Amino acid sequence: MKRFWKSYTIFQSLTIFAVALVVTVGLSIMLISGQQSEKALHSLADGIMVRTLENAKVNIGESIGSAVRISSILQVAIEENGGLPRERAYLRKLMLRSLLNHQNVYTVYYGNEKGEFFLVGKREREDGVTGYFAKESVIDDGVRRVTEKWMNTRGEVVAVTDLTETDTYDPRVRPWYEKAKRSGTSVWSDPYIFYITGQPGLTYAIPFEQFGEFKGVVGADLEVKTISLANLSSYTPNTQFFVADGEGRIIAHSELDKFYKLAGEKGRIPRVDDFGDTIVESIFTSHRENLRNMDLRDIRIKNKSYKTIFGEHRSAGLQFLIGLYTPYGDYLEPLRQGEKQILILSIIVIIMAVLFSMVISSALAKPFVILSRATGSVANLEFGRTISINTKYSEANVLVDNFNEMLENLNNYKVANEYLNENLREAHLDTFYRLALAAEYKDYYTAEHLNRVSALSVFIADALGMGRKDVELIKHSSAMHDVGKIGVPDNILMKPGKLTAKEYDVIKKHSEIGAKILENPSSELMEWARIVALNHHERWDGKGYPNGIAGEDIPLSGRIVAIADVMDALLSKRSYKDAFSFEKTMDIIVIERGKQFEPELVDLISKNEDRVRGILL
Repeated sequence: MKRFWKSYTIFQSLTIFAVALVVTVGLSIMLISGQQSEKALHSLADGIMVRTLENAKVNIGESIGSAVRISSILQVAIEENGGLPRERAYLRKLMLRSLLNHQNVYTVYYGNEKGEFFLVGKREREDGVTGYFAKESVIDDGVRRVTEKWMNTRGEVVAVTDLTETDTYDPRVRPWYEKAKRSGTSVWSDPYIFYITGQPGLTYAIPFEQFGEFKGVVGADLEVKTISLANLSSYTPNTQFFVADGEGRIIAHSELDKFYKLAGEKGRIPRVDDFGDTIVESIFTSHRENLRNMDLRDIRIKNKSYKTIFGEHRSAGLQFLIGLYTPYGDYLEPLRQGEKQILILSIIVIIMAVLFSMVISSALAKPFVILSRATGSVANLEFGRTISINTKYSEANVLVDNFNEMLENLNNYKVANEYLNENLREAHLDTFYRLALAAEYKDYYTAEHLNRVSALSVFIADALGMGRKDVELIKHSSAMHDVGKIGVPDNILMKPGKLTAKEYDVIKKHSEIGAKILENPSSELMEWARIVALNHHERWDGKGYPNGIAGEDIPLSGRIVAIADVMDALLSKRSYKDAFSFEKTMDIIVIERGKQFEPELVDLISKNEDRVRGILL
């Protein structure tokens, strides 16, 4: 009996030891796998939120940039015509074309000190179709006449309504007009409710002057819904986006219906405290004074944990606080549920099969070891490596399937995002070259001139050892060197004979006009274009224009485009001269070494005459 009891005790001890060992090992593996998986999911969530915020900044920057570009183009067109032109169909079609090219802009308009107003916008007609209309308020001999004209996309008028008796709109009392007039420079209005649609939004306005005297204002409207982040796909059901200005006004929110309801009830742009969103209130109150750096943090409010990201966004004179937040449970709950199911299953299996505890614990641990390794790839943004586990446990298979489905969705999001970025870049460059070509069509130059100047600039930049990025930037920015000629009157720019000193002074203004058109750039490429437009007529000896700077004080991009532009101009036929031979052109370039052109660039071209000849001829 004692022997049996002794044997039984040893067996019992071994059984208890085996159970303890299996339970300890199993729970340890599960705990480590769970921690690694949760850490990886947190890291993945951080990366997605950072990219989502950056995409939001790009989207907002595109909307804001559209309003700035349209207003600038309209300002130049009105300046060329000395104010509101007699042939208003030209201005109407220009405004319509601008709206068609920038769908996120709602309205573009011009108002002057007489109280006249000229607007082209888009809104929903009574039949529910979004159409384009022009509203004209004209004062002739003290008589005010107001008409509204509906147009098709070709600018053809399809319906006209006389509003003289009912419309009393005066642009001079509107906040955007008063602010632009008072400041004397381009401005953004505070958010307000639009007069025509009653919708909330912002206005970008530029004062128009003639001979130093204020004449009126041009501007463009952005509705809140055009810059709202609600159309961005959230990666969890409860993710919330918001944008607020420095005064606490909500500019955009993912709950757009609630936003419009509050705006309608209060008759103004809702504030942060109007929403009842305690998370947004907490973020704004705590960090409105320090928004310069992107802030990614975890917070806990009302016993619930959230992952938040927010930061400042500056664009064309505007400053916003942009942020988003999502509850932990949105992306950790599947992991929590999987852990609970596997823990229960592990305990049952261990109790029922003590002798196979090691085998079972190993089988249970395997999915999580593989999942843990897989989450490391996800943390490195490698979404194409799905996992496959051959196990009899349905819970583990469901978790793996869910994980693989998540990887597929993330990979699709990544591919779509790359496609969108490429499309945005192509659209940006297309607009860029069309603006450059518009300036060239006013002169004798052609698109071939732009291509040759660009090709020679790229050759020089590459020969100087500039990096690939800088070579690409100078390739595209060189096309904008004469964009300022848009602002030069045709009778001077296209004059066949010799220019007078006064006319030449007007021509020289195109460098400053080009820089002004490209001021407040929204991209690095636009900044390079502004520098090239301003400096491509500066001389190495300091006798150039507009600023008379010399030597290496002239930006390198300006020095490169200067010599490329002159060489192609010498080789081209103009109304005032025949095309020079390549040999005579080279003689002139060499003579100007150290005078008009940088010596190193002249030497580089001289050493590569055959290459240069092939580029330009």
